[in-house]
Amino acid sequence: MRLLSRIFILILAGLAMTACQLTEKSAQDLLWSDLNDPYVLSTKDWTRRAAVYDGVNLAFAATATAKSLDWREAFAARYADTYSQTAAEAARGLVIQRDAHAAFTEIVLALESPTLEVGKLSVRDEQWKVFALQGENKLYPQEIRRLKGKAWPDSKLGTFFPYFNRWQKFYGLRFERMAPGPLKLVVSGPAGRVELGWEEFK
Repeated sequence: MRLLSRIFILILAGLAMTACQLTEKSAQDLLWSDLNDPYVLSTKDWTRRAAVYDGVNLAFAATATAKSLDWREAFAARYADTYSQTAAEAARGLVIQRDAHAAFTEIVLALESPTLEVGKLSVRDEQWKVFALQGENKLYPQEIRRLKGKAWPDSKLGTFFPYFNRWQKFYGLRFERMAPGPLKLVVSGPAGRVELGWEEFK
């Protein structure tokens, strides 16, 4: 009987581990559902996530997408397809994205927290500090803009940022133009600090 009990326990443990692995894989598949899509793949490549926990509870999580040149080009193509643009409109949108990339560096940042206020991030915010690191250079955003409302409703955020969920608050961060190379975005506050890094931003 003891042998049968041990075998039964081992089978249950194996099934539980398999279920956990499938659940985790399913969650990842759901988050990045179509990696054959060039835009989804580019967004995944240029997105980083980090979280701070208070014991087992989430304190806050940050997800950021760096607008690299290839991401901007993929975004322009997805935008043109989503809004049924003409060839001329699509070409104009691509020029706008390339010009923006040459003028400044932008990062889309999504914050979520079950307990902390993440809906009022600003350049002068005293609760959260957000800055970029490139080598010895520490760069603060020139502009922090909330992505919401008519310009960025939830349906649009979900279309262009596959990791979107309704608990997140999205922001557009604009920095001075950064040189190609390693880049880190730091989000720091009373709950802790996270770093989101890109080895070769360009």
